[in-house]
Amino acid sequence: MKRVHLFLVFIISIFIVVGCTDSEEEEVSLKSNTDNFNKEGDPIVNDEIQLTMMGPSSPLQTVPWNEMKVFQVMKEKTNIDFEFNNPSAESAEEKLNLAFASNELPDILLGMGLTIEQEAEFGSEGQLIPLEDLIDEYAPNIQKVLEEKPEMLKSITAADGHIYSLPFVDSELGFLSYQKLWINQTWLDNLGLDMPETVDEFYSVLKAFKEEDPNGNGEADEIPMAGSQDANVLSVLLGSFGFTDYLDVTTGSVRFAPIEEEYKAYLTYMNKLYEEGLYDSESFVQDKQQVNAKGANEQLGVFYDGGPFLTVGVDQNEDYVALSPLTSEFQSEKMAARTPLVNTGVFAITSENEYPEATIRWVDYLYSDEGSVLYNFGVEGEDFEYIDDKQGARYLTPEGMERNEFVSKIKPLGVAEPRIHDYIQELSLHKQEETDPQDAHIMQQTLEHIKPFAQPTFPIVHFTEDELQTLKSVRTDIEDYIEQAEAQFITGRTSIESDWDDYLNTLEAMNVEEYIQVNSAAYERWKEVE
Repeated sequence: MKRVHLFLVFIISIFIVVGCTDSEEEEVSLKSNTDNFNKEGDPIVNDEIQLTMMGPSSPLQTVPWNEMKVFQVMKEKTNIDFEFNNPSAESAEEKLNLAFASNELPDILLGMGLTIEQEAEFGSEGQLIPLEDLIDEYAPNIQKVLEEKPEMLKSITAADGHIYSLPFVDSELGFLSYQKLWINQTWLDNLGLDMPETVDEFYSVLKAFKEEDPNGNGEADEIPMAGSQDANVLSVLLGSFGFTDYLDVTTGSVRFAPIEEEYKAYLTYMNKLYEEGLYDSESFVQDKQQVNAKGANEQLGVFYDGGPFLTVGVDQNEDYVALSPLTSEFQSEKMAARTPLVNTGVFAITSENEYPEATIRWVDYLYSDEGSVLYNFGVEGEDFEYIDDKQGARYLTPEGMERNEFVSKIKPLGVAEPRIHDYIQELSLHKQEETDPQDAHIMQQTLEHIKPFAQPTFPIVHFTEDELQTLKSVRTDIEDYIEQAEAQFITGRTSIESDWDDYLNTLEAMNVEEYIQVNSAAYERWKEVE
Protein backbone atom coordinates (compact mmCIF):
# COMPACT_ATOMS: atom_id res chain seq x y z
CA MET A 1 0.00 0.00 0.00
CA LYS A 2 2.85 2.32 0.82
CA ARG A 3 4.21 1.98 -2.72
CA VAL A 4 0.83 2.77 -4.23
CA HIS A 5 0.51 5.80 -2.01
CA LEU A 6 3.93 7.11 -3.02
CA PHE A 7 3.13 6.50 -6.69
CA LEU A 8 -0.09 8.50 -6.45
CA VAL A 9 1.73 11.32 -4.71
CA PHE A 10 4.29 11.29 -7.51
CA ILE A 11 1.62 11.39 -10.24
CA ILE A 12 -0.29 14.20 -8.53
CA SER A 13 2.89 16.20 -8.11
CA ILE A 14 3.57 15.89 -11.83
CA PHE A 15 0.13 17.29 -12.66
CA ILE A 16 0.66 20.12 -10.22
CA VAL A 17 4.03 20.98 -11.76
CA VAL A 18 2.65 20.75 -15.29
CA GLY A 19 -0.36 22.80 -14.32
CA CYS A 20 1.80 25.45 -12.75
CA THR A 21 4.04 25.49 -15.78
CA ASP A 22 1.12 25.96 -18.20
CA SER A 23 -0.39 28.61 -15.95
CA GLU A 24 2.92 30.40 -15.61
CA GLU A 25 3.49 30.30 -19.39
CA GLU A 26 0.00 31.70 -20.02
CA GLU A 27 0.58 34.41 -17.43
CA VAL A 28 3.92 35.30 -19.01
CA SER A 29 2.28 35.35 -22.44
CA LEU A 30 -0.54 37.63 -21.27
CA LYS A 31 1.94 39.88 -19.47
CA SER A 32 4.05 40.01 -22.61
CA ASN A 33 1.03 41.05 -24.72
CA THR A 34 0.04 43.64 -22.12
CA ASP A 35 3.54 45.04 -21.93
CA ASN A 36 3.62 45.37 -25.71
CA PHE A 37 0.20 47.04 -25.98
CA ASN A 38 -0.51 50.72 -25.42
CA LYS A 39 -4.07 51.60 -24.49
CA GLU A 40 -3.56 55.16 -25.72
CA GLY A 41 -1.22 56.97 -28.07
CA ASP A 42 1.06 55.66 -30.81
CA PRO A 43 2.36 53.18 -31.57
CA ILE A 44 -0.42 50.81 -30.60
CA VAL A 45 2.17 48.09 -29.93
CA ASN A 46 5.81 48.70 -29.03
CA ASP A 47 7.16 45.70 -30.92
CA GLU A 48 5.74 45.05 -34.38
CA ILE A 49 3.06 42.37 -34.74
CA GLN A 50 1.67 40.85 -37.92
CA LEU A 51 -1.95 39.94 -38.50
CA THR A 52 -3.70 38.34 -41.45
CA MET A 53 -6.40 40.29 -43.29
CA MET A 54 -8.88 38.99 -45.87
CA GLY A 55 -10.45 41.48 -48.28
CA PRO A 56 -11.78 41.24 -51.85
CA SER A 57 -9.67 42.42 -54.78
CA SER A 58 -11.49 44.58 -57.32
CA PRO A 59 -10.66 44.47 -61.05
CA LEU A 60 -10.06 48.23 -60.71
CA GLN A 61 -7.12 47.63 -58.39
CA THR A 62 -3.72 48.52 -59.87
CA VAL A 63 -1.47 47.61 -56.93
CA PRO A 64 -1.61 44.84 -54.30
CA TRP A 65 -2.98 45.74 -50.87
CA ASN A 66 0.42 45.66 -49.18
CA GLU A 67 1.57 48.53 -51.45
CA MET A 68 -1.42 50.76 -50.74
CA LYS A 69 -0.76 54.02 -48.96
CA VAL A 70 -3.34 53.53 -46.19
CA PHE A 71 -1.81 50.28 -44.96
CA GLN A 72 1.75 51.53 -45.26
CA VAL A 73 1.04 54.67 -43.24
CA MET A 74 -0.95 52.74 -40.65
CA LYS A 75 1.94 50.29 -40.24
CA GLU A 76 4.34 53.16 -39.47
CA LYS A 77 1.84 54.74 -37.10
CA THR A 78 0.76 51.62 -35.18
CA ASN A 79 3.48 48.96 -35.58
CA ILE A 80 0.82 46.58 -36.92
CA ASP A 81 1.63 44.88 -40.21
CA PHE A 82 -0.60 42.65 -42.29
CA GLU A 83 -0.30 39.57 -44.41
CA PHE A 84 -3.05 39.96 -47.00
CA ASN A 85 -5.39 37.37 -48.48
CA ASN A 86 -7.22 39.01 -51.37
CA PRO A 87 -9.51 36.72 -53.38
CA SER A 88 -11.11 38.20 -56.48
CA ALA A 89 -14.42 39.95 -55.93
CA GLU A 90 -16.13 37.17 -57.89
CA SER A 91 -14.77 34.39 -55.67
CA ALA A 92 -14.75 36.30 -52.37
CA GLU A 93 -18.02 34.86 -51.07
CA GLU A 94 -16.91 31.31 -51.81
CA LYS A 95 -13.52 31.84 -50.16
CA LEU A 96 -15.15 33.43 -47.12
CA ASN A 97 -17.51 30.51 -46.58
CA LEU A 98 -14.66 28.04 -47.08
CA ALA A 99 -12.57 29.83 -44.45
CA PHE A 100 -15.35 29.56 -41.87
CA ALA A 101 -16.25 25.98 -42.82
CA SER A 102 -12.62 24.84 -42.41
CA ASN A 103 -12.02 27.17 -39.44
CA GLU A 104 -8.88 28.39 -41.19
CA LEU A 105 -9.66 32.01 -40.48
CA PRO A 106 -7.75 35.24 -41.01
CA ASP A 107 -7.40 37.55 -38.04
CA ILE A 108 -9.43 40.32 -39.69
CA LEU A 109 -12.11 40.62 -42.37
CA LEU A 110 -12.24 43.96 -44.23
CA GLY A 111 -14.78 44.73 -46.93
CA MET A 112 -15.98 41.12 -47.22
CA GLY A 113 -19.62 42.16 -46.92
CA LEU A 114 -20.71 39.86 -44.13
CA THR A 115 -24.47 39.34 -44.29
CA ILE A 116 -26.80 39.51 -41.32
CA GLU A 117 -27.20 35.74 -41.59
CA GLN A 118 -23.44 35.16 -41.58
CA GLU A 119 -22.95 37.41 -38.56
CA ALA A 120 -25.61 35.49 -36.65
CA GLU A 121 -24.22 32.09 -37.62
CA PHE A 122 -20.50 32.75 -37.22
CA GLY A 123 -21.04 34.89 -34.14
CA SER A 124 -23.09 32.25 -32.34
CA GLU A 125 -20.43 29.66 -33.17
CA GLY A 126 -17.72 31.87 -31.69
CA GLN A 127 -15.83 32.37 -34.95
CA LEU A 128 -16.55 36.11 -34.90
CA ILE A 129 -15.83 37.77 -31.58
CA PRO A 130 -18.19 40.31 -29.95
CA LEU A 131 -16.85 43.84 -30.22
CA GLU A 132 -18.97 45.88 -27.81
CA ASP A 133 -16.69 45.49 -24.78
CA LEU A 134 -13.60 46.23 -26.86
CA ILE A 135 -15.32 49.35 -28.20
CA ASP A 136 -16.22 50.52 -24.70
CA GLU A 137 -12.66 50.05 -23.48
CA TYR A 138 -10.44 50.97 -26.43
CA ALA A 139 -12.39 52.71 -29.22
CA PRO A 140 -13.37 56.32 -28.36
CA ASN A 141 -13.93 57.32 -31.99
CA ILE A 142 -16.38 54.49 -32.60
CA GLN A 143 -18.11 55.28 -29.30
CA LYS A 144 -18.55 58.88 -30.42
CA VAL A 145 -20.13 57.83 -33.71
CA LEU A 146 -22.48 55.43 -31.91
CA GLU A 147 -23.64 58.26 -29.65
CA GLU A 148 -24.14 60.69 -32.54
CA LYS A 149 -25.76 58.22 -34.95
CA PRO A 150 -28.36 56.00 -33.24
CA GLU A 151 -29.11 54.31 -36.57
CA MET A 152 -25.60 52.83 -36.51
CA LEU A 153 -25.98 51.08 -33.14
CA LYS A 154 -29.44 49.78 -34.07
CA SER A 155 -28.17 48.38 -37.35
CA ILE A 156 -25.03 46.63 -36.07
CA THR A 157 -26.50 45.08 -32.91
CA ALA A 158 -27.33 41.42 -33.51
CA ALA A 159 -30.44 39.76 -32.09
CA ASP A 160 -28.36 38.29 -29.25
CA GLY A 161 -27.26 41.80 -28.21
CA HIS A 162 -23.69 41.52 -29.50
CA ILE A 163 -21.87 43.56 -32.15
CA TYR A 164 -19.99 41.29 -34.56
CA SER A 165 -18.99 43.74 -37.28
CA LEU A 166 -18.33 47.43 -37.90
CA PRO A 167 -19.90 49.42 -40.75
CA PHE A 168 -19.31 52.14 -43.28
CA VAL A 169 -21.57 55.03 -42.24
CA ASP A 170 -22.68 57.33 -45.05
CA SER A 171 -23.57 60.99 -44.73
CA GLU A 172 -27.09 62.41 -44.94
CA LEU A 173 -25.66 64.36 -47.86
CA GLY A 174 -24.41 61.25 -49.67
CA PHE A 175 -26.43 61.41 -52.87
CA LEU A 176 -26.15 57.70 -53.59
CA SER A 177 -28.44 57.02 -50.61
CA TYR A 178 -31.36 58.69 -52.38
CA GLN A 179 -33.13 56.76 -55.11
CA LYS A 180 -34.06 58.90 -58.08
CA LEU A 181 -35.11 59.00 -61.70
CA TRP A 182 -33.50 61.30 -64.23
CA ILE A 183 -35.67 63.09 -66.77
CA ASN A 184 -34.51 64.79 -69.95
CA GLN A 185 -34.88 68.52 -69.32
CA THR A 186 -33.80 69.32 -72.88
CA TRP A 187 -36.72 67.28 -74.22
CA LEU A 188 -39.12 69.04 -71.86
CA ASP A 189 -37.83 72.42 -73.10
CA ASN A 190 -38.00 71.37 -76.76
CA LEU A 191 -41.65 70.44 -76.34
CA GLY A 192 -42.55 73.33 -74.03
CA LEU A 193 -43.57 70.98 -71.21
CA ASP A 194 -43.59 71.67 -67.49
CA MET A 195 -41.96 69.30 -65.02
CA PRO A 196 -44.58 66.69 -64.04
CA GLU A 197 -45.77 66.69 -60.44
CA THR A 198 -48.35 63.86 -60.45
CA VAL A 199 -48.45 60.39 -61.99
CA ASP A 200 -51.10 61.62 -64.45
CA GLU A 201 -48.90 64.52 -65.58
CA PHE A 202 -45.97 62.10 -65.85
CA TYR A 203 -48.05 59.89 -68.15
CA SER A 204 -48.76 62.89 -70.38
CA VAL A 205 -45.07 63.82 -70.54
CA LEU A 206 -44.03 60.28 -71.48
CA LYS A 207 -46.72 60.23 -74.18
CA ALA A 208 -45.36 63.49 -75.61
CA PHE A 209 -41.82 62.09 -75.52
CA LYS A 210 -43.01 59.16 -77.61
CA GLU A 211 -45.12 61.03 -80.16
CA GLU A 212 -43.63 64.53 -80.64
CA ASP A 213 -39.99 63.89 -81.68
CA PRO A 214 -38.29 65.69 -78.76
CA ASN A 215 -34.77 64.78 -79.98
CA GLY A 216 -35.58 66.46 -83.28
CA ASN A 217 -34.12 63.86 -85.63
CA GLY A 218 -37.37 63.28 -87.53
CA GLU A 219 -37.57 59.66 -86.42
CA ALA A 220 -39.85 57.97 -83.91
CA ASP A 221 -36.89 56.44 -82.06
CA GLU A 222 -37.44 58.00 -78.63
CA ILE A 223 -37.80 55.70 -75.61
CA PRO A 224 -39.90 57.60 -73.05
CA MET A 225 -38.71 55.55 -70.05
CA ALA A 226 -36.40 52.55 -69.76
CA GLY A 227 -35.35 50.15 -67.05
CA SER A 228 -33.19 47.06 -66.88
CA GLN A 229 -32.52 43.99 -64.78
CA ASP A 230 -29.71 45.95 -63.06
CA ALA A 231 -31.30 49.38 -62.64
CA ASN A 232 -35.03 49.26 -62.08
CA VAL A 233 -37.21 52.37 -62.25
CA LEU A 234 -40.04 50.53 -60.52
CA SER A 235 -38.70 50.90 -56.99
CA VAL A 236 -38.78 54.69 -57.37
CA LEU A 237 -42.27 54.92 -58.83
CA LEU A 238 -43.59 52.73 -56.03
CA GLY A 239 -43.19 55.79 -53.79
CA SER A 240 -45.93 57.56 -55.71
CA PHE A 241 -48.32 54.93 -54.41
CA GLY A 242 -47.25 55.12 -50.76
CA PHE A 243 -44.35 52.70 -50.32
CA THR A 244 -40.60 53.27 -50.01
CA ASP A 245 -40.04 49.59 -50.87
CA TYR A 246 -41.80 46.24 -50.58
CA LEU A 247 -41.20 46.30 -46.82
CA ASP A 248 -42.30 49.77 -45.76
CA VAL A 249 -42.19 51.43 -42.31
CA THR A 250 -43.30 54.98 -43.11
CA THR A 251 -46.41 54.48 -40.96
CA GLY A 252 -44.36 53.30 -37.96
CA SER A 253 -45.14 49.63 -38.44
CA VAL A 254 -44.24 47.13 -41.14
CA ARG A 255 -46.40 47.00 -44.25
CA PHE A 256 -45.76 44.59 -47.13
CA ALA A 257 -46.59 46.46 -50.32
CA PRO A 258 -47.19 43.47 -52.65
CA ILE A 259 -50.39 42.46 -50.82
CA GLU A 260 -51.89 45.96 -50.57
CA GLU A 261 -54.50 47.58 -52.80
CA GLU A 262 -52.21 50.56 -53.50
CA TYR A 263 -49.69 48.13 -54.99
CA LYS A 264 -52.40 46.81 -57.27
CA ALA A 265 -53.02 50.39 -58.42
CA TYR A 266 -49.30 50.81 -59.03
CA LEU A 267 -49.26 47.67 -61.20
CA THR A 268 -52.27 48.96 -63.13
CA TYR A 269 -50.48 52.25 -63.81
CA MET A 270 -47.26 50.55 -64.92
CA ASN A 271 -49.23 48.17 -67.16
CA LYS A 272 -50.78 51.19 -68.86
CA LEU A 273 -47.34 52.68 -69.54
CA TYR A 274 -46.07 49.37 -70.86
CA GLU A 275 -49.06 48.69 -73.11
CA GLU A 276 -48.82 52.15 -74.68
CA GLY A 277 -45.08 51.85 -75.36
CA LEU A 278 -44.14 54.47 -72.75
CA TYR A 279 -42.06 51.97 -70.73
CA ASP A 280 -39.41 50.19 -72.77
CA SER A 281 -40.64 46.70 -73.68
CA GLU A 282 -37.12 45.34 -73.11
CA SER A 283 -36.88 46.62 -69.54
CA PHE A 284 -37.34 43.20 -67.95
CA VAL A 285 -34.75 41.42 -70.09
CA GLN A 286 -32.04 43.95 -70.98
CA ASP A 287 -28.96 44.67 -68.90
CA LYS A 288 -27.56 48.03 -67.92
CA GLN A 289 -25.13 48.14 -70.84
CA GLN A 290 -28.00 47.90 -73.30
CA VAL A 291 -29.74 50.83 -71.61
CA ASN A 292 -26.48 52.78 -71.74
CA ALA A 293 -26.25 52.20 -75.48
CA LYS A 294 -29.70 53.71 -75.95
CA GLY A 295 -28.72 56.60 -73.71
CA ALA A 296 -25.54 57.29 -75.68
CA ASN A 297 -27.71 57.34 -78.81
CA GLU A 298 -29.82 60.18 -77.34
CA GLN A 299 -32.96 58.08 -77.14
CA LEU A 300 -33.87 58.15 -73.44
CA GLY A 301 -36.43 60.34 -71.73
CA VAL A 302 -36.37 58.87 -68.20
CA PHE A 303 -34.14 56.31 -66.50
CA TYR A 304 -32.79 55.25 -63.11
CA ASP A 305 -29.11 55.63 -62.13
CA GLY A 306 -26.78 57.16 -59.55
CA GLY A 307 -26.04 59.98 -61.99
CA PRO A 308 -26.97 60.82 -65.61
CA PHE A 309 -23.46 60.43 -67.06
CA LEU A 310 -23.39 56.79 -65.94
CA THR A 311 -26.16 56.08 -68.47
CA VAL A 312 -25.97 58.77 -71.15
CA GLY A 313 -22.32 59.82 -71.01
CA VAL A 314 -20.56 62.97 -69.84
CA ASP A 315 -21.69 65.13 -72.77
CA GLN A 316 -25.38 64.69 -71.90
CA ASN A 317 -24.93 64.75 -68.11
CA GLU A 318 -26.52 68.14 -67.51
CA ASP A 319 -29.31 67.59 -70.03
CA TYR A 320 -30.98 65.51 -67.32
CA VAL A 321 -32.38 66.62 -63.97
CA ALA A 322 -33.70 64.64 -61.01
CA LEU A 323 -37.41 63.95 -61.22
CA SER A 324 -39.00 65.12 -57.99
CA PRO A 325 -41.27 62.47 -56.38
CA LEU A 326 -44.70 62.27 -57.96
CA THR A 327 -47.99 62.32 -56.11
CA SER A 328 -51.16 60.35 -56.82
CA GLU A 329 -54.61 59.79 -55.37
CA PHE A 330 -52.96 57.19 -53.11
CA GLN A 331 -50.07 59.39 -51.98
CA SER A 332 -50.92 63.07 -51.65
CA GLU A 333 -47.49 64.15 -50.39
CA LYS A 334 -44.19 63.73 -52.21
CA MET A 335 -42.16 60.83 -50.85
CA ALA A 336 -38.70 59.65 -51.88
CA ALA A 337 -36.80 56.66 -50.53
CA ARG A 338 -33.56 57.03 -48.60
CA THR A 339 -31.70 53.76 -48.27
CA PRO A 340 -29.99 52.91 -44.92
CA LEU A 341 -26.91 55.01 -44.24
CA VAL A 342 -25.25 52.12 -42.44
CA ASN A 343 -23.44 49.54 -44.57
CA THR A 344 -22.90 46.61 -42.21
CA GLY A 345 -20.47 43.69 -42.28
CA VAL A 346 -17.46 45.81 -43.29
CA PHE A 347 -14.92 44.96 -40.56
CA ALA A 348 -14.82 41.97 -38.22
CA ILE A 349 -12.35 40.28 -35.88
CA THR A 350 -12.23 36.49 -35.80
CA SER A 351 -11.49 34.10 -32.97
CA GLU A 352 -8.03 33.48 -34.47
CA ASN A 353 -6.92 37.00 -33.60
CA GLU A 354 -4.55 37.03 -30.61
CA TYR A 355 -4.50 40.84 -30.43
CA PRO A 356 -8.14 42.02 -30.43
CA GLU A 357 -7.35 45.08 -28.27
CA ALA A 358 -4.67 46.27 -30.68
CA THR A 359 -6.92 45.48 -33.64
CA ILE A 360 -9.88 47.50 -32.36
CA ARG A 361 -7.55 50.43 -31.70
CA TRP A 362 -6.19 50.12 -35.26
CA VAL A 363 -9.63 50.36 -36.84
CA ASP A 364 -10.89 52.94 -34.34
CA TYR A 365 -8.50 55.49 -35.84
CA LEU A 366 -10.25 55.15 -39.21
CA TYR A 367 -13.50 56.36 -37.62
CA SER A 368 -11.90 59.67 -36.69
CA ASP A 369 -11.90 62.61 -39.13
CA GLU A 370 -8.13 62.30 -39.47
CA GLY A 371 -8.31 58.57 -40.12
CA SER A 372 -11.17 58.96 -42.60
CA VAL A 373 -9.10 61.49 -44.55
CA LEU A 374 -6.15 59.10 -44.66
CA TYR A 375 -8.30 56.21 -45.85
CA ASN A 376 -10.13 58.26 -48.47
CA PHE A 377 -7.56 60.81 -49.70
CA GLY A 378 -4.18 59.45 -48.61
CA VAL A 379 -1.33 61.66 -47.38
CA GLU A 380 -1.52 65.44 -47.62
CA GLY A 381 0.97 66.85 -50.12
CA GLU A 382 1.54 63.46 -51.71
CA ASP A 383 -1.94 62.28 -52.67
CA PHE A 384 -4.18 65.28 -52.04
CA GLU A 385 -4.19 68.91 -51.01
CA TYR A 386 -6.52 70.95 -48.86
CA ILE A 387 -8.03 74.07 -50.39
CA ASP A 388 -9.36 77.29 -48.87
CA ASP A 389 -7.99 76.79 -45.36
CA LYS A 390 -9.06 73.12 -45.20
CA GLN A 391 -12.63 73.77 -46.24
CA GLY A 392 -12.17 71.38 -49.13
CA ALA A 393 -9.79 68.80 -50.58
CA ARG A 394 -8.82 67.46 -53.99
CA TYR A 395 -6.70 64.59 -55.24
CA LEU A 396 -3.30 65.34 -56.73
CA THR A 397 -3.93 63.03 -59.66
CA PRO A 398 -0.97 63.06 -62.07
CA GLU A 399 -1.71 64.45 -65.50
CA GLY A 400 -2.78 61.73 -67.89
CA MET A 401 -3.76 59.27 -65.13
CA GLU A 402 -7.38 58.25 -64.51
CA ARG A 403 -8.57 59.13 -61.02
CA ASN A 404 -9.56 55.54 -60.21
CA GLU A 405 -6.08 54.35 -61.11
CA PHE A 406 -4.59 56.95 -58.79
CA VAL A 407 -6.98 56.27 -55.91
CA SER A 408 -6.37 52.52 -56.15
CA LYS A 409 -2.80 53.20 -55.02
CA ILE A 410 -4.19 54.78 -51.84
CA LYS A 411 -6.89 52.33 -50.77
CA PRO A 412 -8.87 49.30 -51.97
CA LEU A 413 -11.34 50.27 -54.69
CA GLY A 414 -14.84 48.85 -54.89
CA VAL A 415 -14.64 47.73 -51.25
CA ALA A 416 -16.81 49.02 -48.39
CA GLU A 417 -14.63 50.96 -45.95
CA PRO A 418 -14.65 50.95 -42.12
CA ARG A 419 -15.11 54.70 -41.61
CA ILE A 420 -17.67 57.49 -41.51
CA HIS A 421 -18.37 59.69 -44.50
CA ASP A 422 -19.54 63.00 -42.97
CA TYR A 423 -16.23 64.84 -42.94
CA ILE A 424 -15.18 63.46 -46.33
CA GLN A 425 -18.50 64.62 -47.76
CA GLU A 426 -17.98 68.14 -46.35
CA LEU A 427 -14.52 68.36 -47.93
CA SER A 428 -15.79 67.00 -51.25
CA LEU A 429 -18.71 69.44 -51.42
CA HIS A 430 -16.54 72.54 -51.12
CA LYS A 431 -16.25 74.08 -54.61
CA GLN A 432 -17.41 70.79 -56.07
CA GLU A 433 -18.44 72.59 -59.25
CA GLU A 434 -14.73 73.12 -59.91
CA THR A 435 -13.23 69.94 -58.47
CA ASP A 436 -15.88 67.44 -59.63
CA PRO A 437 -18.58 68.98 -61.87
CA GLN A 438 -20.28 65.67 -62.68
CA ASP A 439 -20.91 64.86 -59.03
CA ALA A 440 -21.73 68.50 -58.31
CA HIS A 441 -24.67 68.30 -60.72
CA ILE A 442 -25.91 65.10 -59.07
CA MET A 443 -25.55 66.58 -55.60
CA GLN A 444 -27.35 69.80 -56.47
CA GLN A 445 -30.24 67.91 -58.04
CA THR A 446 -30.47 65.49 -55.11
CA LEU A 447 -30.48 68.21 -52.47
CA GLU A 448 -33.06 70.29 -54.32
CA HIS A 449 -35.47 67.69 -55.67
CA ILE A 450 -35.10 64.48 -53.62
CA LYS A 451 -33.68 64.93 -50.12
CA PRO A 452 -36.45 67.26 -48.83
CA PHE A 453 -39.00 64.48 -49.40
CA ALA A 454 -36.91 61.48 -48.32
CA GLN A 455 -38.19 58.83 -45.92
CA PRO A 456 -35.97 56.01 -44.61
CA THR A 457 -36.52 52.61 -46.17
CA PHE A 458 -36.78 49.40 -44.15
CA PRO A 459 -33.66 49.40 -41.94
CA ILE A 460 -30.99 46.77 -41.53
CA VAL A 461 -32.45 44.43 -38.94
CA HIS A 462 -31.08 41.32 -37.24
CA PHE A 463 -32.88 38.03 -36.80
CA THR A 464 -32.83 35.36 -34.13
CA GLU A 465 -31.76 31.83 -35.07
CA ASP A 466 -35.40 30.69 -35.13
CA GLU A 467 -36.37 33.63 -37.33
CA LEU A 468 -33.52 32.88 -39.70
CA GLN A 469 -34.73 29.32 -40.03
CA THR A 470 -38.21 30.60 -40.84
CA LEU A 471 -36.88 33.02 -43.43
CA LYS A 472 -34.78 30.29 -45.04
CA SER A 473 -37.93 28.27 -45.59
CA VAL A 474 -40.12 31.04 -47.03
CA ARG A 475 -38.18 34.11 -48.16
CA THR A 476 -36.64 32.98 -51.44
CA ASP A 477 -39.90 31.52 -52.78
CA ILE A 478 -41.91 34.60 -51.80
CA GLU A 479 -39.47 37.17 -53.15
CA ASP A 480 -38.87 35.27 -56.40
CA TYR A 481 -42.59 34.83 -56.94
CA ILE A 482 -43.32 38.53 -56.38
CA GLU A 483 -40.57 39.57 -58.80
CA GLN A 484 -41.94 37.25 -61.48
CA ALA A 485 -45.56 38.21 -60.83
CA GLU A 486 -44.75 41.92 -61.01
CA ALA A 487 -43.24 41.51 -64.46
CA GLN A 488 -46.18 39.36 -65.58
CA PHE A 489 -48.75 41.90 -64.36
CA ILE A 490 -46.96 44.89 -65.89
CA THR A 491 -46.42 43.24 -69.28
CA GLY A 492 -50.02 41.99 -69.34
CA ARG A 493 -49.14 38.30 -69.49
CA THR A 494 -51.18 38.01 -66.31
CA SER A 495 -54.41 39.96 -65.84
CA ILE A 496 -54.45 42.31 -62.87
CA GLU A 497 -58.22 42.24 -62.66
CA SER A 498 -58.92 38.53 -63.08
CA ASP A 499 -55.75 37.02 -61.55
CA TRP A 500 -55.18 39.26 -58.53
CA ASP A 501 -57.02 37.00 -56.06
CA ASP A 502 -55.11 33.94 -57.29
CA TYR A 503 -51.88 35.90 -56.77
CA LEU A 504 -52.84 36.75 -53.17
CA ASN A 505 -53.89 33.17 -52.48
CA THR A 506 -50.54 31.90 -53.76
CA LEU A 507 -48.70 34.27 -51.43
CA GLU A 508 -50.88 33.15 -48.53
CA ALA A 509 -50.02 29.50 -49.29
CA MET A 510 -46.34 30.51 -49.25
CA ASN A 511 -46.79 31.74 -45.65
CA VAL A 512 -46.44 35.42 -46.49
CA GLU A 513 -47.96 36.36 -43.12
CA GLU A 514 -45.17 34.49 -41.35
CA TYR A 515 -42.64 36.34 -43.52
CA ILE A 516 -44.17 39.67 -42.51
CA GLN A 517 -44.33 38.72 -38.81
CA VAL A 518 -40.64 37.78 -38.71
CA ASN A 519 -39.63 41.09 -40.28
CA SER A 520 -41.99 42.97 -37.97
CA ALA A 521 -40.49 41.33 -34.87
CA ALA A 522 -36.96 42.19 -36.02
CA TYR A 523 -38.03 45.77 -36.75
CA GLU A 524 -39.54 46.17 -33.26
CA ARG A 525 -36.26 44.98 -31.72
CA TRP A 526 -34.37 47.41 -33.96
CA LYS A 527 -36.45 50.30 -32.60
CA GLU A 528 -35.78 49.28 -29.00
CA VAL A 529 -31.97 49.23 -29.25
CA GLU A 530 -30.46 52.13 -27.30
